[in-house]
Amino acid sequence: MLALGIGMNLQLMNGTLLRELIIGHCRTTLPPYSPYNSIGDTVRILQLLWSRMESYGGIQSYIKTMTSALKPIGTQVFTHGLPSASNYQQVYPDAIPRISTQDFSSTLTSLVHHYRADIIETHNVLSGFTPAIAVQITECSRLCRIPHITIMHDVQRPNTTIQWEYMQHVLTGTHVIVTSEFNQNRFKRFFAQPTILLSPGIDFELFTPASKPNLRTVAYPGRLTALKGADDGIRLLGGLTHDLGKITLLLSSKTQNCFGEHPSYFAELDRVAAEYSALTVLYNAGLDDVHKMYSDAALTLVLSKYEGFGLVPLESIASCRPVVAIPSGGMGWLYNVSGAICAPSLAGASAGVKDVLNNWAVWHDKAVQSRKALKDLYDVRIIAARYLSVLRWVRERTPQCRPSCSS
Repeated sequence: MLALGIGMNLQLMNGTLLRELIIGHCRTTLPPYSPYNSIGDTVRILQLLWSRMESYGGIQSYIKTMTSALKPIGTQVFTHGLPSASNYQQVYPDAIPRISTQDFSSTLTSLVHHYRADIIETHNVLSGFTPAIAVQITECSRLCRIPHITIMHDVQRPNTTIQWEYMQHVLTGTHVIVTSEFNQNRFKRFFAQPTILLSPGIDFELFTPASKPNLRTVAYPGRLTALKGADDGIRLLGGLTHDLGKITLLLSSKTQNCFGEHPSYFAELDRVAAEYSALTVLYNAGLDDVHKMYSDAALTLVLSKYEGFGLVPLESIASCRPVVAIPSGGMGWLYNVSGAICAPSLAGASAGVKDVLNNWAVWHDKAVQSRKALKDLYDVRIIAARYLSVLRWVRERTPQCRPSCSS
């Protein structure tokens, strides 16, 4: 573990010296605290969500699903939003309480005591948090003698020397979980610390196979950003209308699953769609309609330029809907799915869509068979049981010689 004096000579980071972020945090008048140590008892998790996590539809949905699956099998999860979480009310109707920036360290430490937490859980702590918040979480974990687990849904290269120093400090004493082999290998390129590979999962029971869909309807779930490639999807399907006739494309809502900072991209989508008279583009109402979105479509199209894992194709197969994709990032698992066409290019994806729409019954049967195989691998109950094993393993290996929060 790094000493409290680390970073004394580091440059300014967001206007604050790193040493000022480290020294003096987690100092409280609370009595010494020790977490549970018995393997057989309940694991109590203090879950801290990034302020913009509401922008990540897939990740946010996965976190909620996993949290629900953990509760019946020996865990208690206490969720709090980190500072500046402006839209939590929209995503979480139960209004997750937020920790304010003021007195963040002492409040976080008090929560650890209040919940008698065994583990602090965060998501994307290296790329999603401000340095001040991430460092304080790390120091609270160290001083309170409870492990900090961060789940990396994305791995980004440090861009500056100061960012590199900050990440190295946060990683010290932090257990890192990555969600795909792609991200695991990417992490190894930048950091020497070992990682735990744990794929995400979905609740297959929520994605009940539906009746026969409209065979000229295609679903394109996911955030509406250039990275997700919805404009390429419109052009691809628009080009196919010359051979297949009218096609309907189902997109996600303009107000859900996005950062709210891409109005020009929305205008671009509308402009491109207007070029194809035989293509109808419908915007989905939001996250609650995603199941109907899959059911109404004959297939799901995925042209994202990067995915940490690829929950959309997994949800599609769970709904017994074939997938046509250009696999990117962590979607390598899709190459082994018989109900999916993995294309190397947009031209290949176009041919794949045409094949599925013209031979839907064949591809639907493949998707049904794929669903059975993937459920045994990625159902959230299976993933939750694996995660619980990780939680207990991490907890039991946390050194008990660290100073208490009151030291």
